[in-house]
Amino acid sequence: MIIWDKKKKILLGVAIALVAVLVAATIFILTRGKKTGEPPSSTPPVEFSDNRVACPLDGTKVEQSDVKHPIAIMVENHTQARPQAGLDKASIVYEAVAEGGITRFMAIFGCSSTDKVGPVRSARTYFVDWAREYNAFYAHAGGAQNALTKIVEDGILDLNHNATAFWRQKDGRALEHTLYTSIPHLYQYAQARGYSEKADDTLRQWQFKKEDEASMRPAEEKIYEVNFSSALYNTQWKYDPATNSYLRLLAGQPHKDEISGEQLKAKNVVIATYSRRAVQSAGKTVYDFTVTGSGEAKILRDGVVITGTWKREGKERTLFYDSNGREVQFNPGQTWIQVINPDGGSTNA
Repeated sequence: MIIWDKKKKILLGVAIALVAVLVAATIFILTRGKKTGEPPSSTPPVEFSDNRVACPLDGTKVEQSDVKHPIAIMVENHTQARPQAGLDKASIVYEAVAEGGITRFMAIFGCSSTDKVGPVRSARTYFVDWAREYNAFYAHAGGAQNALTKIVEDGILDLNHNATAFWRQKDGRALEHTLYTSIPHLYQYAQARGYSEKADDTLRQWQFKKEDEASMRPAEEKIYEVNFSSALYNTQWKYDPATNSYLRLLAGQPHKDEISGEQLKAKNVVIATYSRRAVQSAGKTVYDFTVTGSGEAKILRDGVVITGTWKREGKERTLFYDSNGREVQFNPGQTWIQVINPDGGSTNA
């Protein structure tokens, strides 16, 4: 009996030790994301209690009738183009350097509308590639010759500027900074060209999650810098714990929308590194980015930095992964994708 009791005690001790190890491992897995800025292995899906649906582009609550085919609009960022109109209504905004260190935007719409977007500017090959991921209607004002050729070769649903969907705003600025459009005008233009306004249900969507509770997020403000070229175009994102969003500063000042006067803000900011090279197009030097394959990415979300990668195969949607290879889940709301390159851009994130 004594020997048997000893065996039972030993077995009980082993069992307790195993339970302790399992509990410790579980706690480590659940909390590790908060310590490193990586998401937990399982995140609750976004659930709506009413009849609204999740916008395929940004995960926000919208009426089903508001979900339409994506539109990608080229918007300039020359100092004379500021403040821009309509960027605050986009689901996704891309920013990358064009030429001369001047960045350019491509705003993706599909679940919201606005009566003024611009100033509209010209196409570049890499923006055409990113627009292709959404099979988007592509609105622009001309473009580099290699970009215009690519639009045709890739079968892009083109909305080059015309006299009906675009207009000039006469305000004393140089002509190239005065072209605007609107979402209703562009859908009418698309319809006239025989394009369907119906949402593309083949779009590969990103994953979205519920925002972290305030108790789980950092309580302090923090500023993240994205250096594109010079002080005139460098950007800062200031994390606001109260709203769990990132406030955008451009050239050291709050970047505001022309119509609302409100500072631009995002729920997610992606800082992605892409290689680029100078190429000749119709006798002019322009840039081309390598937009397929993979590269470094840092995702600002819920007050932390997720260090990971971007990946894209062929014509497919670019996806973002954390350092453990898990696809990043975004907060519902606007996402900015800041494209920097190893030979010219940098970030402190």
